Amino acid sequence: MSDPFVKGFGDTIISGKYRLQRRQGSLGGISLSGFVKVPSANENTGLGTGKVDGGIELVFTSSLPFRVLLNSSMGLVATSDVELPVPIGLKDELRSGIGVIWPAAGIDIWGGGIVQGMFEYTTVTFIGAGSPNNVIQAPSDISMGFRYLRLDRGITFSGGYRRNSNFDREFPGNTESDGFVFGITYTKPVAELLTNNFPLIVLEATGVEIPVGGSVQVTAVGFDADSDPLSYVWTSNGGQLVGTGSVRHPRRRK
Repeated sequence: MSDPFVKGFGDTIISGKYRLQRRQGSLGGISLSGFVKVPSANENTGLGTGKVDGGIELVFTSSLPFRVLLNSSMGLVATSDVELPVPIGLKDELRSGIGVIWPAAGIDIWGGGIVQGMFEYTTVTFIGAGSPNNVIQAPSDISMGFRYLRLDRGITFSGGYRRNSNFDREFPGNTESDGFVFGITYTKPVAELLTNNFPLIVLEATGVEIPVGGSVQVTAVGFDADSDPLSYVWTSNGGQLVGTGSVRHPRRRK
């Protein structure tokens, strides 16, 4: 590379995830994730390899106190060798990471979506045949940011600031350890959970016993917390019911 520091767009990552285990409330479980790196970066400037890479990882999610969601992962990436600007035999990558999301249920904002804060720490260890370790660096990245979710449409936007905590400033060409990351994901939309409260009802009567040929008035007083309309159905195992709605007059036959 002729320039010690080059700016530009990086490679594009396309990923998919399948949930193997789901916990109550969809908060937590085990997922299997696979991804493919599409070479959209300029390999001539060293921003990318110009080759397609792929990997797979296992993701664990669990709910913690104080509305915190914990994520941890471990996976393997199969890499392709670099040809430009100079030939380099890249090793495969063993990746691991841990992160937290807060609040787990998100914060409601405009547009019908929710916002969550994110923090994660990820590491990369190079394994297998390839260039010796003294010519490559194993990054340890610290990232923090936010994500905006529209669960009803299955779309998530995320963005944040990332810093390499294992940055070697004595390595040739290294000048900056900071950067920004952005992402957009799509998943199967989640239908809004509808809740309905049971109505409350109180019965009032003008008497507890009905003489032969007599009657009493029974009134049902109902309340619904969801303001749903209430209807009344009356039944009796003897005598006769007279009236409609919430008021009935049971009569005892002679």
